[in-house]
Amino acid sequence: MILAVAGVRRLHPAYAVYTVVLVLASMTIGAPVYKSLLRYLLVAFPLAALFAAWTARRGAETALAVLLALVQGVLFVLWLAYWTHTII
Repeated sequence: MILAVAGVRRLHPAYAVYTVVLVLASMTIGAPVYKSLLRYLLVAFPLAALFAAWTARRGAETALAVLLALVQGVLFVLWLAYWTHTII
């Protein structure tokens, strides 16, 4: 929600309103949606446009790629440890 409101300055206000409505509508479904809320937010394309605008500089893009690679590595190790413990 904060990113959608922050996007008003960079994007057209109609995109920010669309994103806020889409997020609020998906949150009204209830507890089952919270586990997959990020999947519903992928449809909110203004957030993707805002992230793309933030990484327009080469340094920011590289830093974000390194950060996301580290997060992916940590999540993979956690997933692997869980399944290894379950199988063995």
